[in-house]
Amino acid sequence: MRPSKKTWFEFITLTIILLVVFLIWLGVAYWIDLTIIGMEGAKLETNAIEARGLFGDKFGAVNALFSGLAFAGIIFTIFLQRRDIDQTRTAFDNQNKTANHERFDSTFFQILLLHNDITSRLSDLEMEGRKSFVAFNEKIRQLGEYYPLYVALAKIDREAVRQIRDTKSLAAISPDKLSAADRQNIEVALKDGPAGCDNFLDESLEMHERIIKNTYTKAASEHIDSYSQYFRNLYHLLKFIRDSKLIDESEKLLYIKIVRSQLSEPELVALFYNSISPIQLPGRESMELGHPKMGNLLSDFDILQNMSPRSIFHPAHRNIFEKNNPRSKV
Repeated sequence: MRPSKKTWFEFITLTIILLVVFLIWLGVAYWIDLTIIGMEGAKLETNAIEARGLFGDKFGAVNALFSGLAFAGIIFTIFLQRRDIDQTRTAFDNQNKTANHERFDSTFFQILLLHNDITSRLSDLEMEGRKSFVAFNEKIRQLGEYYPLYVALAKIDREAVRQIRDTKSLAAISPDKLSAADRQNIEVALKDGPAGCDNFLDESLEMHERIIKNTYTKAASEHIDSYSQYFRNLYHLLKFIRDSKLIDESEKLLYIKIVRSQLSEPELVALFYNSISPIQLPGRESMELGHPKMGNLLSDFDILQNMSPRSIFHPAHRNIFEKNNPRSKV
């Protein structure tokens, strides 16, 4: 078995300490020689016995060598103890981190399982489970005065929209640009004049925010009770990830991706409009829908990144969401 890098480091450290002690001892012996030889400017003259005694006294400094070696051993022992303490602390920290991770995983997956169970039991407008969101979003679209028209016009460029408005006709629009349903929605709207096209081309966020707030309030007043538990549970799931101290900040993105992968396109659209701006239901003014708390979490974690731009009823709605839910660091 080859010695580890730590073993080599410890061996080299001990060798250096011993070498330093030996050099100090040797230097002291040399200094004694110089001192004796240079005493009073002449060589010290003594008989043989006295010379041996002085020679022996000089090498009696061996005691100092062994004392130095013992001191070196103490230093090295302290070094090893410190290393062991650091290793023990690291092992404890790793065990604690693993235990915290397991606690987080247990709670996270329990809430996620509950969320999926709540989703499967959704029921609204004769639709079940995730399909309920399709019906709910369609309800919002129908309640908006020009939303069916907006959805169709969003599929073509603005110059083509101006052309339709000015000619009050789809004659110049290629059939492959719009579906039969979209063409029908545009033709129905044109019977009442170009106002719908003008509103679509109007980039005033104030106007579009007022319209979507009124529209969503109508839809929510009748249907929000079917989805309130869903929205609350998802909010607490995202909040749990954001506020948890059991995992590192760098690990939170992984769990956000897991949540994001659970959400269908109709769910994202419903979450988007539920959080687009402050909305108060008549007689339930204290009830907070998605803004600001849920909207901020959706923005912070970029939950809506996979939502298709064509799923929203007007391009200005995304700008309204971003204005009312400015993105911040989690």
